[in-house]
Amino acid sequence: MDVEMKTDDDSFPPDSAIREWCRLGDEGAKNLGLQLRIANTQFKRWMEQAGFVDVTVVDLKLPLGAWPADKRLREAGSAEWLSMRDNLLGVTLRIWEKGLGRSYESLELFLVKVRAEFDNKAVHPYFPFHVIYGRKPETQETPPHEGA
Repeated sequence: MDVEMKTDDDSFPPDSAIREWCRLGDEGAKNLGLQLRIANTQFKRWMEQAGFVDVTVVDLKLPLGAWPADKRLREAGSAEWLSMRDNLLGVTLRIWEKGLGRSYESLELFLVKVRAEFDNKAVHPYFPFHVIYGRKPETQETPPHEGA
């Protein structure tokens, strides 16, 4: 899953708290030596290097909220909204304090804005979600990176 939320309809407000949360999360993680944004192409390459064949990447969207028209996506979005609302402090705290050097109190104030944007039905955010799978080669097959 990519940690940078997106919209297909430009529904983020110009001063989007969600976008700022994503940006600060990425910055704080980098300050801690962590990389939160790993492209799906890197995972595919790693799987191929590990010897998997027929590696496939499926790009999906995990909505945040009940805004999608599709029932299945609406249910997934509702579950993701609840998860993010309940866990936002926990997933942000270490990066905020240790990676950005900011106070707990400033985080609480900032997350009020993020949660308000999560609740705004005019905003249609989603996480890019990548499923990467492959299979082990049969004993007579040679993985592509080892052949030729």
